[in-house]
Parts: sequence; structure tokens; C-alpha cells
Amino acid sequence: HDLRNPLGIISSCAQLILENPKDSKLRKQGLHKIYTSTRRASLIIENLLMFARPTGGWMEKEIIPHTIIHETLELLNNQITLQNVIVSETYQPDLPYLYGNKEMLQQVFANLILNACNAMPEGGLLKITAEAISTGQVEIRFTDTGCGISHENLNKIFDPFFTTMPVGKGIGLGLSISHAIVLQHSGVIEVQSEVGKGSSFIVKLPIILNQMNHLGVRVRA
Repeated sequence: HDLRNPLGIISSCAQLILENPKDSKLRKQGLHKIYTSTRRASLIIENLLMFARPTGGWMEKEIIPHTIIHETLELLNNQITLQNVIVSETYQPDLPYLYGNKEMLQQVFANLILNACNAMPEGGLLKITAEAISTGQVEIRFTDTGCGISHENLNKIFDPFFTTMPVGKGIGLGLSISHAIVLQHSGVIEVQSEVGKGSSFIVKLPIILNQMNHLGVRVRA
């Protein structure tokens, strides 16, 4: 459905231009719509390809999780401010490093932050915390005071193309792609939610092995 919409616009605009070749105003408007719709269709296809065939061979660098979160918040600052969302950040001191891809994890965090903002259309509070836990992982929580997720939808939110957003405002791939990226990092993503009270998305990512002993984390052979 989301791919048909821009293709339908492209087809109808092209037909109008062909039928009215001398109407310069119509041609200009039609070409603009064709260009915009082509970009939207391309984005949908890129997201599909990322979901179906995630890029390999990218886990190359040590990364600091709270630094990526903070940079993501700076990138999204205007939207967060416009939606009257207050962000609270609490990070464990000397948070251990992870091993992975900064840009891909930034996409995960951006999706979770934007979803939280969308769940609070009248404004609210987004709490972000990060700490090392006894399982040898860093646990990152995104907790909002939004509308919450119904019980029947909780098991569907990571499914491709599932969305509760109005048509044209979401294609239902953000959480699916986020789930795939977290799995690529040998992590897990979970959700806890209550209708009318808000939701928590929990991302758990493995700590670099040589830091575990320093943190007192037992590693099974």
C-alpha cells in the first residue's frame, strides 16, 4: 500500500503532463510531485533492502553507547522541542564500551526516540537510562509517558509493515529494522507497555569481552 501510493501519484502526474504538453504550470507541478514521490518510493525500497539483506562486515569499532544517544538527541532536538517532549538522561559512570556500528545503532536510537515522541502528541517525558547489567550487557531504556501499546499489539510491533500510524505517516519498518540491527549486534530488544501510562523499550547489547572481568561480570566458558 505504501509503495502503491507514490507510484500512483507518479503515474497520474505523468499522464496529465502527456495529455497537456503545453501547460507549463501543470508540467512544473507534476514534475515536482513525480520527483517527491520517486524519492519516497526509493526510501521505502532502501528500508526494505536493509531489512531483507542487512549489511555485513561492519562491526569494526569500539563505541560508547551514551555518546551515540546524546548525538542522536542533538540531531532530533528540533522535533523533540516542537512536540513539547522533555528528555531526561541518566547514564552509569564509566559505562563500558560496546563493539559495533555507530550509524546503525544511531538509527535504532532515533527510531525509538521518534516513536516515543509520536506516542506523546501533547508532550510528555522521555527517560533514557543506560547501565551495565550482570548478564554482560549494557541495558539502555527508553521510557515515555505516552499513550501506551494495547496488549493485542505488543506481539506485533516488530513485524514488518505493522503500524498504528495513519496512512502516509509511517510504513511500519522502523521497529523491524531496529530489531534486525540489534540482533546483528548480538543483542535483544524488548518492550513493556501499559495503555494510558506509557511504554519502555529496552535494548541490551553485549559488553566487549575484555571489559567484563574489570566490571566483575562472570563469563561462561
